[in-house]
Amino acid sequence: MNIKQVLKILIGNLCKIMRLPHNNVSSPDLSIETWIRQLTKSNLPPLRGRIAILAGRNSTWVEFAVYAACWIRKLGYSPIIVFSGQEIKNIYKIPHALGLSSSIYHFLRKVIYTGAFWDKVLQIPDIILCDIDHEEKPDLLIMETYKKFAQEWAPTTAAYNVKVEEYEEGPMKQYYNEQVAKEEKNLISWGALSELLFRRLSREYNIKRIVVYNGMIDKSPAVSEAARRLGWDIIFVETWGVKPGIMICNNAPAFEWDVYRWLNTMESWDKNKSQEIDHFITFQETNKVTDVEWLKGFLQYQKSSVDDQINDRLKSFISDGQPIFLMAPNVIADSSTLRRRLIFDSQR
Repeated sequence: MNIKQVLKILIGNLCKIMRLPHNNVSSPDLSIETWIRQLTKSNLPPLRGRIAILAGRNSTWVEFAVYAACWIRKLGYSPIIVFSGQEIKNIYKIPHALGLSSSIYHFLRKVIYTGAFWDKVLQIPDIILCDIDHEEKPDLLIMETYKKFAQEWAPTTAAYNVKVEEYEEGPMKQYYNEQVAKEEKNLISWGALSELLFRRLSREYNIKRIVVYNGMIDKSPAVSEAARRLGWDIIFVETWGVKPGIMICNNAPAFEWDVYRWLNTMESWDKNKSQEIDHFITFQETNKVTDVEWLKGFLQYQKSSVDDQINDRLKSFISDGQPIFLMAPNVIADSSTLRRRLIFDSQR
């Protein structure tokens, strides 16, 4: 956090203390106050349905989910946030071990520290909170039905969390195998719990839709499996580094793209779309500064132009007449390789 950001947060909190109006979004706590105030000031459309949102893993994804809840209400739907109360407590907490007096502690929590963020979620109009920790516990029969699914996904979720390869054979093999066993239990539990919760939400609110932020790994496959079994519509949301603010969505965790659905969403291909792709490819494969408005602010991942000359060392290496094997593995534990059929069992 730089000085400018700190100053914005201080100014925002000063406005809050003095009860002055502000639209400060420099911290999560100030942001949610701004979002809620804008909702309560506007003429919200009548409710035409409900949409569930999974919030968890870390503060980034929880805050994205809450922001989505505000937008969902603005669009005329009641947001239902599904979360683990224990996980939220772990994410938003100030340790008492700091030796602070009670008054200072509560000042930090309510005014400065982002833990106050979650306290304000209930102020979102028509919000419904579902703490899955307090839901009916599944019996062994339903948990047994998730065992095969969990065995299939546990190596992936463990690899993602530990940041190693799936089926790790290197120095972290023992630790990885321990995490696989742990993840298997977590996936069984979350799958069974999610199914019971979704059944209740369907009965009580006639709901069959859920949005999952951080749709990559963690609990996402279990939530997806439960939703799939009950015929729910589910969409996973991930950030995408090509342009700040852009997110990608798909209908399965771990970047399992439904290409046909994407093509249907984009409608028919025409000259304009083809030209846009040409502009994007030109932008990525050359060092030219683009004058295309929608490309301004995009990140150029292809750092070298396709016309750049090969350096002398590489030219010498490939010119000695010997057979060359080009091995191009992805980064170890890169999530884009998870659950993919790779050329080798291990990239190591």
